Amino acid sequence: PWYNDMRGHWAEACVRVLWEEGVTDGYIPSVDPNVAKYWPQDYSTRAQLAVLLQKVFGLPPAFPEKPTYPDVPRHYLLFWNKPAWHLIEGAYLGGIIFVPSGGYFCPDNRISREDAVELLIRALDLEGYAASLPPAELDTILRRFYDWSYIAEVRRPSMACAIKLGIIQGYEDGSLRPRNYLARGEAAAVVARSCMIRMVARGESFSPDGDGLEDVATFDLSYLKNRGIVSWQAAVQDGQGQPIK
Repeated sequence: PWYNDMRGHWAEACVRVLWEEGVTDGYIPSVDPNVAKYWPQDYSTRAQLAVLLQKVFGLPPAFPEKPTYPDVPRHYLLFWNKPAWHLIEGAYLGGIIFVPSGGYFCPDNRISREDAVELLIRALDLEGYAASLPPAELDTILRRFYDWSYIAEVRRPSMACAIKLGIIQGYEDGSLRPRNYLARGEAAAVVARSCMIRMVARGESFSPDGDGLEDVATFDLSYLKNRGIVSWQAAVQDGQGQPIK
């Protein structure tokens, strides 16, 4: 059921988009199965955001023989009653999660804004683009905000990418607050406003030279079905950044 604690909340429309898509997770009290709560003011955990992105982009769940993270066992639950291990494994396999295998994911920890942006940029398959931003451009983008120096060095490319593409706009006082924790309502808003289309190429490279080997590239698109997308455009560039298709 729709969340009865979202009525009148500033993020209601964004949560509604994701709820209609069937990708949100809330809490249904056992005493009344007709009542659901989203808890928009609560801070989002690392696991909650990873699962949301895994569902938004339709990444298949994964069931490895050995859990990727020692603190995310097979019996791990979201909201005490929702199995989520296989969904987090799917997010890892899909390249969303930046914690390497064998490390501690800390699934129940609150997620900071800069870590949330890193997950989102990876989910949108923009990690390579973010890493390609020239240092001078990256510096210019970030210095528009007075607290830019608080952004961790390793998170600056993804944050600059998110700002450049309009995913992150900052606050009215000119701050980014990168180390602040992200509320669940804020997480839903960022995802709903930015996750329009994700394009992934099958294979690392292709060469359409007519020799019958790797002449064709196949691209997969995933997107929110209820966002009213009417058109899209893509370009294939060569190594010098020139469009060839």
